[in-house]
Amino acid sequence: MKVTQNPYSPGDTIRMTEKTTQSPGNRLGMVRLVACILLLPIVTAVDVDVDVVVIGAGFAGAAAAHRLVQRGLSIHLIEATASAGGRTRNFDLASHAFDTSTDSVVEVGGTFVAPGHTELIALAKETGHPIYNVSGQRSIRWGGRATLKQQRRYAATAPAGVWPWWYWGVDTRGKLRSSVMYTAHAGRSLFQTPADIRTLFSNATWATLEAAGDELAALTDTIDCQEDAPSSVDSSSASAWFDRDLSSFEGWIAAQASPGLPEEARSMLRNMCRGMIAQEPSQVSLLSILKSLKGCWSSGAEDQYRVRGGTQAIPLTLTARLAAPSSPNSTVTFHSPVRLIDVNAAAGVVTITHGVSSKQVTARWAIVTGSPAAVAQLSWSPPLEPVPMQLLQRMPMGTSMKYFVQYDSPWWRSANLSGAVMVAGFANRSVPREWGNHFDQCMEHSPFDGTVGEGEGEGEGEGHHYALMCWVEGETNLHFISLNKTTQRERVLTFLEKAYADPRARTLAKGVVAFNWASEP
Repeated sequence: MKVTQNPYSPGDTIRMTEKTTQSPGNRLGMVRLVACILLLPIVTAVDVDVDVVVIGAGFAGAAAAHRLVQRGLSIHLIEATASAGGRTRNFDLASHAFDTSTDSVVEVGGTFVAPGHTELIALAKETGHPIYNVSGQRSIRWGGRATLKQQRRYAATAPAGVWPWWYWGVDTRGKLRSSVMYTAHAGRSLFQTPADIRTLFSNATWATLEAAGDELAALTDTIDCQEDAPSSVDSSSASAWFDRDLSSFEGWIAAQASPGLPEEARSMLRNMCRGMIAQEPSQVSLLSILKSLKGCWSSGAEDQYRVRGGTQAIPLTLTARLAAPSSPNSTVTFHSPVRLIDVNAAAGVVTITHGVSSKQVTARWAIVTGSPAAVAQLSWSPPLEPVPMQLLQRMPMGTSMKYFVQYDSPWWRSANLSGAVMVAGFANRSVPREWGNHFDQCMEHSPFDGTVGEGEGEGEGEGHHYALMCWVEGETNLHFISLNKTTQRERVLTFLEKAYADPRARTLAKGVVAFNWASEP
C-alpha cells in the first residue's frame, strides 16, 4: 500500500466543520453538510486498505472523494442508501424514475445555485452539467434575501427595482408575467414588479417591516462571517455573540411586539424564516438569521440558476467516475450503512465496519459527512467527544416538502401568470382554513426542457414537461404529512385552482410527486 505524506501532527484528533453548499435562502441550503474529519498520524509499519475512507455520498462526500483521488490518494466511498446525492434528489417527469439525470428531471431536494456559489458552479462545469438561468434576468446584482446591508442601501436609491428585504419569493423580474400574492390588506392580488408589492400592504404593516429591516441591518453590521464562537466568554463581543445565539428568531419577532402591531407583519417574518431555512423561527437562532442576511453563506440572486440535469447530477456523475474501472484508486459501495467507526490513534488507523455483513475497511483517515442527526447516530470507538456530540444533537434539519403537480402544457403562461404564489395573510378569513393554511409559496418548477429562462430549454410543445410546485414547511409540514395522500393531493389542487383562479390547475393535472425530507435523518 502506498503511504502518503500526512500534513497534520500526531495528536490532532477531531475537527468539526460546517460547510453549506448553498445558502439557506434557497433551500439547497436544506443541505447542511457537516464533516467530522479524523486527523491521524501516519505509522508506516501498519498496513491499511486505503488512504482515506469517506462516509456519505452527498455533495460533501462525493466532492471530497473526487478531490482526494485527483491528488493521488486511494479512497473508499461508503453510502448507506442506494444512490448518491444526500439532500439533493432528481425525479424524471418522463420516465417517473428517481436518481437519474436528464433534461426532464425536477429536483425534489436542493435546487438553486447563486452566483456566489463559485465552488459549486466550478464543480458543475467540471462534471459536464452546466448551470442555466431561471430568474428571468440576464444580470441580477443581488436578490431579495442576499446581503441585507447591500439591499437596504440599494433600495434607498432604486426602491422600484429591488424586492423588499423580507421577500421570500422567486425573482420574476423580466418575465413580464404576473404573480399572485394573498395579503390581509388587499386579499388576492397580482404583481409583476417590486413596486407593485407596496400597494398590497397596509401602511402599518409596511412601516413595521421597514423598521424590522433597519434593526436587522444594524445587527448584521456587528457580524463577522469569518468568526466562529469567541474564544473568551468574558469579552463584550462574546456576550453579544452568545445573546444572539441563545435567542431564537421567534423570540426576536416577539420582542418587536407593540400595541397595534400588525399580526401580518409577524407572519411575514416567520414565512421569511421558513423560506430561508425550511424551519420554524422558534427552532432557529437569531445569530443564524443574521449570518444568513449578512451573506455569510451566499451572495447574489439566490434563485438565479439551476443545474442542467438536476442538482443531483453532480454527485451522481462524481460517484460514477469513482466507481469506473478507469479509476483503480477508488471504490464506491452503496446500500451499506456504517456500523462502527473505530479510531486507533496510537496505530494511526481508523477501521470502518459497514453493511449487513459487517465488512471492514482500514484507512489512515476518515471523512464523515452527512446531516448532524445522521452523524450523531453513528457508533464511535472511542465515543465521540462530548462537545461535538452535544452540538450534533442540537442541529435539527429543516422540515420541508416539495409537492409537484405535473402538466403536459404550461397553461398558466397563456393566462400571463408566472406560476408564483405567495401567502402573507388572508383578508377577513376569506379562504377556507382546510386549504389555505398549508402553503406559504408555490412556483413554476418545470425541468430544463420546459423552463422559461436563458438557455436552450426555452420553448413549449411535444417533448417538453412542466410542473408547478408548492413548499410545505416547518410545523405545517408535520401536520400535512399526517394526511393521507388523497387528501394531500386534494388540498394542493384546490389551493392552486383558487390561487390562479383557473380550473385548469385541476383538470389538466397529469400526476403528482412529493418527497418529504422530514422523515430523513
